[in-house]
Amino acid sequence: MLFEAFTNTVGTMPSSRGIRLDGKTHPYHELAERSERLASGLLNFGIGVGDAVAILMRSSPDLFVLTQALFAVGAIAVPLDVQANPSEILRTVGQFKIRAVVASADLRSLAEQLALGAGVDLPVLVSEPAGKFGGLGDTAVGPLPSIGADAVAAYLFSSGSTGRPKVVPRTHGQLLADAEASRPALDFTPDDVLLNILPAHHAFGFVMMFTHAPLSGTSTLLWTPNQPLMLARGSLLQTIAAEGVTLLPGVPFLFDLLAGVTDPADLSKVRHAFSGAAALKRATFDSFRERFGIAIRQALGTTETSLASYNSSPDPVATWNSVGQAVGDTRIEVLPAEESSDPEIGELLITSSAVTKGYLNNPEANRTSFKDGGWLSGDLGRIDADGNIYITGRKKLIVAVAGQKVDPIEVEDVLMSHPAVAEAVVIGIPDPRTGEQRLKAVVVKKSEETAEALVNYARSHLSAHKVPYLVEFIEALPRSVTGKVLRGKLLE
Repeated sequence: MLFEAFTNTVGTMPSSRGIRLDGKTHPYHELAERSERLASGLLNFGIGVGDAVAILMRSSPDLFVLTQALFAVGAIAVPLDVQANPSEILRTVGQFKIRAVVASADLRSLAEQLALGAGVDLPVLVSEPAGKFGGLGDTAVGPLPSIGADAVAAYLFSSGSTGRPKVVPRTHGQLLADAEASRPALDFTPDDVLLNILPAHHAFGFVMMFTHAPLSGTSTLLWTPNQPLMLARGSLLQTIAAEGVTLLPGVPFLFDLLAGVTDPADLSKVRHAFSGAAALKRATFDSFRERFGIAIRQALGTTETSLASYNSSPDPVATWNSVGQAVGDTRIEVLPAEESSDPEIGELLITSSAVTKGYLNNPEANRTSFKDGGWLSGDLGRIDADGNIYITGRKKLIVAVAGQKVDPIEVEDVLMSHPAVAEAVVIGIPDPRTGEQRLKAVVVKKSEETAEALVNYARSHLSAHKVPYLVEFIEALPRSVTGKVLRGKLLE
């Protein structure tokens, strides 16, 4: 269904549209042809409808070809974080059965380790420089199965109160519904160039690369630096200008970095700059607008819902802190929440044809996170008389670190597995230098240990953005009369 929609779009778009990487354009029509051949090869290899395929690849045209081929055969694409700790990856994929693992050549060792730990009986498929995937990409085109709207296209991952990522199945129908609603809201056109620096395991990076852009005929510029973004920000800014980027999505951290670059750059071709994943600060909005003359518009989107709302207000300055209005057939309601004493502020319930129907193999999370066919976001917010949505806080514990959501409970579980730790609570606090959220661990010790040792222990078990940058020792955690840890007290 998704692949069919893509090939139908390819037939109507100019051959110059495609994916740009390292100065070269890979036309969509060529990528579609490669995907179709690879799809036939996957079927011959024994991968078909309902098979989950773990992917360890960085964003590239080859990754695009593979994912579209998986869509074509009805398999389930499972993009994984290539920077994650191997034990972390195994914990994540241990929640379902993997049929195959596909990896870039430089990640073969990690892929083989994953395949062994997950009990995969097929050999690891490696994407060689030519993108042949073990020769499967040279297969003659054969008939492909018919894929329905309810078939699962991808497993994405969302953090939550369980202490480990939850598996979010996204169907072909849901992703198509999201693309159809997002296209007019975000104003994607065949004349646009979209910057995508988000990895495919990030939900927004995934939908932008595989549905939003190709189903709109919009070219995508992939940018994959070999150094941290902080060091590469000047190069990124020059690339945006040189490549004529017109659509600039990002997280607040990205816009802060770009605004801080002193080198001259002409971003006059940027039509839309939109931010998500974390709350936008007024200082970020103002500095980026003063630097480039571009007002950042906020959006509300999650792994469970895809794009739910977008600020397309004719006066983006007056509504700078709004995530806009619901898109497509999305309905957003404000439900009463005990965390709010203001009757106008409550938890947001999001309902649409793009919302997932539930987490995989997680009945408890489904019971608490879904209501009347909608998803309870954990965001506290209000809606004004014009329908503009404002996020005022979080009901859940998620901390946004450099645009990536971290579940404190997952980090706490790791810290408490250390023999010297009796109790641990992880909170988000602003970095005194940048104001961005960072993780702080408050620890009650059962035996002597240093803060440095606990940070190193966390680093050996978690991805870098989940590692606390500060560890504070305390005699006892503050608790309510019912024994609940008073996390707010630790922020004072």
